[in-house]
Amino acid sequence: MDKNKEIIKTIKSQGYDIIVQDNLDGGYLYELGDASSKDEWAHIYKLDHSFEVYFNNHNKSYHFPTMEDAEKEAVNSIIQYRIEAENQ
Repeated sequence: MDKNKEIIKTIKSQGYDIIVQDNLDGGYLYELGDASSKDEWAHIYKLDHSFEVYFNNHNKSYHFPTMEDAEKEAVNSIIQYRIEAENQ
């Protein structure tokens, strides 16, 4: 978590806290509240007709029609990545 960026909100899901910060470039950063460098994070950007979610560990972007859909995918993917890492 970047201490210099404003926390917009915290999303609680499946026993995890996802911190949402203003990315200062028109997007939002989503990451676990206790994130380490090994954890996944996501950026969500608004495009002309969709929302793009970029995941650091996938090194890919995905597009969704609504911010709600993009945020849901970001939160679920970040948590799933942590759960899989804990189970290894």
